[in-house]
Amino acid sequence: MLVGRENEIESIKKLMENKSNIIIFGKEGTGKSEIIRDILSTGTKKFLFSPESCNFKNTLLNLIISGGIQKENTKNMNLSSLKKTIFKLLDNGYDYIIFDHLCTVGPRYLAFFQYLIHKRIPVLIVSQGNEKKHIGRLWMTASLFEKVKIDNLDMQKSYLLIENLIRGFSLKIVKSDDFKREIFKYSGGNPKVIITLCKLARETKYKTGNSLNVWLMNLDRKIYEATGKNKL
Repeated sequence: MLVGRENEIESIKKLMENKSNIIIFGKEGTGKSEIIRDILSTGTKKFLFSPESCNFKNTLLNLIISGGIQKENTKNMNLSSLKKTIFKLLDNGYDYIIFDHLCTVGPRYLAFFQYLIHKRIPVLIVSQGNEKKHIGRLWMTASLFEKVKIDNLDMQKSYLLIENLIRGFSLKIVKSDDFKREIFKYSGGNPKVIITLCKLARETKYKTGNSLNVWLMNLDRKIYEATGKNKL
Protein backbone atom coordinates (compact mmCIF):
# COMPACT_ATOMS: atom_id res chain seq x y z
CA MET A 1 0.00 0.00 0.00
CA LEU A 2 1.67 3.20 -1.22
CA VAL A 3 0.71 6.23 0.84
CA GLY A 4 2.67 9.46 1.14
CA ARG A 5 5.20 8.65 -1.59
CA GLU A 6 3.99 11.07 -4.26
CA ASN A 7 7.14 13.23 -4.15
CA GLU A 8 9.52 10.27 -4.39
CA ILE A 9 7.56 8.73 -7.26
CA GLU A 10 7.54 12.01 -9.17
CA SER A 11 11.30 12.48 -8.67
CA ILE A 12 12.07 8.97 -9.94
CA LYS A 13 9.77 9.37 -12.94
CA LYS A 14 11.54 12.58 -13.95
CA LEU A 15 14.94 10.88 -13.71
CA MET A 16 13.65 7.99 -15.81
CA GLU A 17 12.33 10.38 -18.44
CA ASN A 18 15.88 11.77 -18.66
CA LYS A 19 17.22 8.19 -18.93
CA SER A 20 19.46 8.70 -15.91
CA ASN A 21 21.22 5.87 -14.12
CA ILE A 22 19.55 5.72 -10.71
CA ILE A 23 20.29 4.25 -7.29
CA ILE A 24 17.27 4.11 -5.00
CA PHE A 25 18.32 3.37 -1.45
CA GLY A 26 16.97 3.32 2.08
CA LYS A 27 16.43 1.14 5.11
CA GLU A 28 14.57 -2.15 4.88
CA GLY A 29 10.81 -1.75 4.89
CA THR A 30 10.65 1.81 3.58
CA GLY A 31 8.83 0.65 0.44
CA LYS A 32 11.54 0.98 -2.23
CA SER A 33 10.44 -2.08 -4.20
CA GLU A 34 6.78 -1.11 -3.98
CA ILE A 35 7.58 2.34 -5.37
CA ILE A 36 9.39 0.82 -8.36
CA ARG A 37 6.63 -1.69 -9.05
CA ASP A 38 4.06 1.10 -8.91
CA ILE A 39 6.02 3.18 -11.43
CA LEU A 40 6.51 0.23 -13.77
CA SER A 41 2.87 -0.85 -13.58
CA THR A 42 1.60 2.58 -14.60
CA GLY A 43 4.22 3.40 -17.22
CA THR A 44 4.86 2.39 -20.81
CA LYS A 45 8.60 1.85 -20.68
CA LYS A 46 10.19 -1.35 -21.95
CA PHE A 47 12.37 -2.90 -19.27
CA LEU A 48 14.14 -5.98 -17.99
CA PHE A 49 13.61 -6.62 -14.29
CA SER A 50 15.39 -8.72 -11.67
CA PRO A 51 13.47 -8.89 -8.36
CA GLU A 52 16.47 -10.41 -6.53
CA SER A 53 19.88 -9.18 -7.64
CA CYS A 54 22.52 -10.28 -5.13
CA ASN A 55 23.91 -13.20 -7.13
CA PHE A 56 25.21 -12.35 -10.62
CA LYS A 57 24.17 -15.61 -12.29
CA ASN A 58 20.69 -15.58 -10.75
CA THR A 59 20.31 -11.93 -11.72
CA LEU A 60 21.06 -12.71 -15.36
CA LEU A 61 18.53 -15.54 -15.18
CA ASN A 62 15.88 -13.18 -13.77
CA LEU A 63 16.55 -10.59 -16.47
CA ILE A 64 16.34 -13.19 -19.24
CA ILE A 65 13.04 -14.57 -17.93
CA SER A 66 11.62 -11.04 -17.69
CA GLY A 67 12.60 -10.65 -21.35
CA GLY A 68 10.19 -13.40 -22.33
CA ILE A 69 12.36 -16.52 -22.35
CA GLN A 70 10.67 -19.47 -20.65
CA LYS A 71 12.28 -20.58 -17.39
CA GLU A 72 12.45 -24.23 -18.49
CA ASN A 73 14.61 -23.17 -21.44
CA THR A 74 17.25 -21.76 -19.08
CA LYS A 75 17.78 -24.82 -16.85
CA ASN A 76 20.99 -26.01 -18.52
CA MET A 77 22.51 -22.58 -19.12
CA ASN A 78 25.89 -21.88 -17.55
CA LEU A 79 27.14 -18.35 -16.87
CA SER A 80 28.65 -18.02 -20.34
CA SER A 81 25.36 -19.02 -22.00
CA LEU A 82 23.40 -16.64 -19.81
CA LYS A 83 25.69 -13.74 -20.75
CA LYS A 84 25.35 -14.49 -24.47
CA THR A 85 21.58 -14.62 -24.11
CA ILE A 86 21.32 -11.35 -22.19
CA PHE A 87 23.57 -9.52 -24.67
CA LYS A 88 21.34 -10.73 -27.50
CA LEU A 89 18.25 -9.58 -25.61
CA LEU A 90 19.75 -6.14 -25.04
CA ASP A 91 19.93 -5.66 -28.82
CA ASN A 92 16.12 -5.45 -28.80
CA GLY A 93 16.33 -2.07 -27.09
CA TYR A 94 15.17 -1.50 -23.52
CA ASP A 95 14.40 1.75 -21.73
CA TYR A 96 15.70 0.42 -18.41
CA ILE A 97 17.43 -2.54 -16.80
CA ILE A 98 16.21 -2.77 -13.20
CA PHE A 99 18.02 -4.52 -10.35
CA ASP A 100 15.94 -4.82 -7.18
CA HIS A 101 17.48 -5.95 -3.86
CA LEU A 102 21.03 -5.44 -5.10
CA CYS A 103 23.81 -6.55 -2.74
CA THR A 104 27.59 -6.59 -3.01
CA VAL A 105 28.85 -6.41 -6.60
CA GLY A 106 31.95 -8.43 -7.51
CA PRO A 107 34.32 -8.10 -10.52
CA ARG A 108 32.21 -9.98 -13.11
CA TYR A 109 29.04 -8.24 -11.98
CA LEU A 110 30.80 -4.86 -12.18
CA ALA A 111 31.94 -5.61 -15.73
CA PHE A 112 28.30 -6.17 -16.72
CA PHE A 113 27.28 -2.81 -15.24
CA GLN A 114 30.19 -1.13 -17.03
CA TYR A 115 29.00 -2.68 -20.30
CA LEU A 116 25.47 -1.32 -19.77
CA ILE A 117 26.79 2.14 -18.92
CA HIS A 118 29.15 2.12 -21.92
CA LYS A 119 26.25 1.17 -24.22
CA ARG A 120 24.14 3.93 -22.64
CA ILE A 121 21.48 1.48 -21.48
CA PRO A 122 19.89 3.14 -18.42
CA VAL A 123 20.21 1.24 -15.15
CA LEU A 124 18.00 1.48 -12.06
CA ILE A 125 19.26 -0.11 -8.85
CA VAL A 126 17.40 -0.67 -5.58
CA SER A 127 19.59 -1.28 -2.53
CA GLN A 128 19.72 -0.61 1.20
CA GLY A 129 22.54 1.88 0.68
CA ASN A 130 24.81 3.54 -1.85
CA GLU A 131 28.12 2.92 -0.08
CA LYS A 132 30.75 0.25 -0.67
CA LYS A 133 29.44 -1.98 2.13
CA HIS A 134 26.06 -2.10 0.37
CA ILE A 135 26.91 -2.29 -3.34
CA GLY A 136 30.50 -3.54 -3.38
CA ARG A 137 32.60 -2.61 -6.41
CA LEU A 138 29.72 -0.78 -8.04
CA TRP A 139 30.62 1.95 -5.56
CA MET A 140 33.49 2.87 -7.91
CA THR A 141 30.96 4.02 -10.53
CA ALA A 142 28.53 5.63 -8.08
CA SER A 143 29.29 9.10 -9.44
CA LEU A 144 27.53 8.07 -12.67
CA PHE A 145 24.24 7.50 -10.83
CA GLU A 146 21.56 9.83 -9.55
CA LYS A 147 20.68 9.00 -5.95
CA VAL A 148 17.19 8.89 -4.47
CA LYS A 149 16.91 8.15 -0.76
CA ILE A 150 13.67 6.68 0.57
CA ASP A 151 13.21 7.55 4.24
CA ASN A 152 10.64 6.43 6.78
CA LEU A 153 7.36 8.32 6.69
CA ASP A 154 6.90 11.38 8.87
CA MET A 155 4.12 11.46 11.46
CA GLN A 156 1.47 12.98 9.19
CA LYS A 157 2.03 10.49 6.38
CA SER A 158 2.29 7.61 8.85
CA TYR A 159 -1.09 8.54 10.31
CA LEU A 160 -2.54 8.61 6.79
CA LEU A 161 -1.19 5.12 6.10
CA ILE A 162 -2.55 3.84 9.42
CA GLU A 163 -5.99 5.30 8.64
CA ASN A 164 -5.96 3.49 5.28
CA LEU A 165 -4.99 0.24 6.98
CA ILE A 166 -7.71 0.60 9.61
CA ARG A 167 -10.24 0.78 6.79
CA GLY A 168 -8.55 -1.88 4.67
CA PHE A 169 -8.32 -4.41 7.51
CA SER A 170 -11.74 -3.41 8.93
CA LEU A 171 -10.18 -2.79 12.33
CA LYS A 172 -12.50 -1.83 15.17
CA ILE A 173 -10.47 0.89 16.85
CA VAL A 174 -12.22 2.88 19.58
CA LYS A 175 -9.37 5.21 20.52
CA SER A 176 -7.99 5.84 17.03
CA ASP A 177 -5.76 8.78 18.01
CA ASP A 178 -4.07 6.73 20.72
CA PHE A 179 -3.71 3.80 18.32
CA LYS A 180 -2.07 5.93 15.61
CA ARG A 181 0.24 7.55 18.15
CA GLU A 182 1.37 4.17 19.51
CA ILE A 183 1.85 2.62 16.06
CA PHE A 184 4.00 5.57 14.98
CA LYS A 185 5.97 5.41 18.22
CA TYR A 186 6.96 1.76 17.78
CA SER A 187 7.35 1.81 13.98
CA GLY A 188 9.31 5.03 13.64
CA GLY A 189 7.33 5.63 10.46
CA ASN A 190 8.62 2.47 8.74
CA PRO A 191 5.81 1.40 6.37
CA LYS A 192 6.59 -2.32 6.63
CA VAL A 193 6.44 -2.20 10.43
CA ILE A 194 3.25 -0.12 10.35
CA ILE A 195 1.55 -2.66 8.09
CA THR A 196 2.72 -5.59 10.23
CA LEU A 197 1.47 -3.99 13.46
CA CYS A 198 -1.89 -3.19 11.89
CA LYS A 199 -2.21 -6.80 10.75
CA LEU A 200 -1.49 -7.97 14.29
CA ALA A 201 -4.17 -5.58 15.56
CA ARG A 202 -6.77 -7.92 14.05
CA GLU A 203 -6.01 -10.53 16.73
CA THR A 204 -8.17 -10.49 19.84
CA LYS A 205 -5.33 -11.48 22.19
CA TYR A 206 -3.95 -7.94 22.04
CA LYS A 207 -7.24 -6.33 23.08
CA THR A 208 -7.94 -5.15 26.61
CA GLY A 209 -11.31 -3.46 26.83
CA ASN A 210 -11.32 -0.64 24.30
CA SER A 211 -7.52 -0.57 23.97
CA LEU A 212 -4.88 -2.50 22.06
CA ASN A 213 -1.54 -3.47 23.59
CA VAL A 214 0.73 -2.13 20.85
CA TRP A 215 3.81 -2.76 23.00
CA LEU A 216 3.02 -6.51 23.02
CA MET A 217 2.20 -6.45 19.31
CA ASN A 218 5.59 -4.93 18.58
CA LEU A 219 7.34 -7.45 20.83
CA ASP A 220 5.71 -10.33 18.96
CA ARG A 221 6.64 -8.71 15.65
CA LYS A 222 10.30 -8.63 16.67
CA ILE A 223 10.14 -12.27 17.79
CA TYR A 224 8.60 -13.35 14.47
CA GLU A 225 11.30 -11.50 12.54
CA ALA A 226 14.14 -12.84 14.71
CA THR A 227 12.95 -16.45 14.44
CA GLY A 228 12.06 -16.24 10.76
CA LYS A 229 8.44 -17.11 11.45
CA ASN A 230 6.08 -15.42 9.02
CA LYS A 231 2.97 -15.66 11.15
CA LEU A 232 1.03 -13.07 9.17
